[in-house]
Amino acid sequence: MIDIKTLTAEDVGRWVEYHPNLTDIKIGRIKEWNGSWIFIVFHCEDKWHNFLDYTAQAVSPMNLIFANNPCRP
Repeated sequence: MIDIKTLTAEDVGRWVEYHPNLTDIKIGRIKEWNGSWIFIVFHCEDKWHNFLDYTAQAVSPMNLIFANNPCRP
């Protein structure tokens, strides 16, 4: 779980793992957040240097962890 209250501007772009259930894992990057959701870019045509230009998905912080050794999706 990622605690939204501890996120800072330096966390934009950090790689995360999204665990929506016990079998699926998605890798993405943090774009932004609000008081309830963290917005993650999962797909950007493999142009990760421009991930901020792509649409992010709202994800519950309960289903996210920081990726220690991210591999690109």
